[in-house]
Amino acid sequence: MKNHLMENAIPAGLIALTALMPLSVKAAEGVQTPRPESVLTQPSKTVTLSQVIDSAIKHAPESAQQEAVSKHASALQRKSNAWLASPPSLNLNYQTDRLNEDAGYSETEAGIDLPLWRPSQKKAWESLADNAGKTVENFPAALRLKVAERVRKSVWDLEEARAAVDLAEKELETDKALENKIRRLVELGDRPKLDQILASQDVLSKERALLNAKVMYQKASSHYIYLTGLQIYPALLEETAGSGSVSLEHPELTAARLKIEQAEHRQTLLRRTAGGQPVLSVNARQETAGDGSEDLESVGVGISFPFGSKTHNGPEYTAAGRAVAEARSELILLKYQLETALNSARIKYQALEKDILLAQKNLQLATRQRQLTELAYESGEVDVVNLLRSQSAFFNAQRELSRLRIERGRTLSKINQALGVSP
Repeated sequence: MKNHLMENAIPAGLIALTALMPLSVKAAEGVQTPRPESVLTQPSKTVTLSQVIDSAIKHAPESAQQEAVSKHASALQRKSNAWLASPPSLNLNYQTDRLNEDAGYSETEAGIDLPLWRPSQKKAWESLADNAGKTVENFPAALRLKVAERVRKSVWDLEEARAAVDLAEKELETDKALENKIRRLVELGDRPKLDQILASQDVLSKERALLNAKVMYQKASSHYIYLTGLQIYPALLEETAGSGSVSLEHPELTAARLKIEQAEHRQTLLRRTAGGQPVLSVNARQETAGDGSEDLESVGVGISFPFGSKTHNGPEYTAAGRAVAEARSELILLKYQLETALNSARIKYQALEKDILLAQKNLQLATRQRQLTELAYESGEVDVVNLLRSQSAFFNAQRELSRLRIERGRTLSKINQALGVSP
C-alpha cells in the first residue's frame, strides 16, 4: 500500500542524520532543513520520550530563568555572609569662619559610618539565602515536569493525528478497490449504474476525509517541531502508570512550599530590621585656631540606634504577611488540583480499560458483518447502500478502538503528570 504520509515528508536518510539535532544547529552546519510546516514528523524506535523532553527543555522559554534564579541565590548568599548590614559610607566635613569674623578658624573632619547587623537580622538573611538555594536545586525538576506536560500532550496529539491519517488511507484504498469491483460488475451488466455512482461518491468523501486528516497531522507536526526541535517522535509512547498518592516531594508542591518559606523569611526580616540599621561612626577631626596656636587633632567614635514603630513599617510588614497568606492558599489549591487530576485520571483509566474490551468486541462484530454483507452483495441479496454502510461501520469501529487506545495512553501520562513523574 502506498504510504501517503511520505508524500510531503523528508527523505528517510535525512531523518536518520538530522532528526535528533536542533533545527538551529542543522542550519548552522549547512544541512537543508525543511520548514516545520512542510514536514510530517514520523514515529521512530530510536528516540525515547526522555530524549524528547531533554530537547524540549532547551527550547523552553522558562530555561532562560534558571541563570537569573541562580544569580539571585548567589547574591543573597553573599549578602548573608557580609560583615556589615549595608555598604559603609564616608563622611567629609569642613568648617571655616571666613564668611563671618574671618579670624582664621577652620575645622576639617573625616569619618566612616559602618551599618551594623541587628540581633538575629543576619540569621534572617541566611535563612532567606538558604531558601533561594533550595529553589535553585528544585528548579530543574520543576522545569522538566512543566515541559514534560507540554511534550506529553503534543506527542499524543501527534499520534492521534497520525493514526487518523493511517486509517483514512486504508479506508480510501478499500473504497477504491470496491469502486473498481463495482465498475466491472456494472460493465458486465450485473449491477445498475447507480451503484457505481454511489461508490464513486463514497470514494470522494474518503479523499476529503484523508485531506482533512493530513491537515490536522501537519498542524500537530508543526507544533511538535517548534516545541522540541525534533522531526521524529517516540514510537513507544505509552507509559507505566505510577502508584500511590501525590508525594510531598512533587516538584510543583516543593516550589509552592519554598515560596511560602520565602515569604515568611521576608516577613521575619522586615520585623527584625524595623527602624533601620544601627551605625558605628569613626571620625578624625583637625581644628585650626585663629590665634596662631597649634592645630588640635582628635579622633571620635559614636554609635546611633534608630528606632521605628509599626506605624512606619506597618505597610511593608502587612504586605509581607499578605504574601505569606497568598502563598499558603496557593499551596492548598495546588495540592487539591493535583489530587483531583490524579483521581479523575485513574477513574477514567479504569473506564477506558472496560470500554476498550467492548470496542474490540464491536470491531469483531463489524468485521463479521462486513464479510457477510460483501457476500450478500455479490449474490444480489443486498444493495450497494447496505454494503457501503457495513464498510463504514467496520472502519468506524476501528477508528473508535484506535481513539480509545490513544486516550488510554494519554490518561496514563496524566496520571504520571499528577504524581510529578517525568520520563
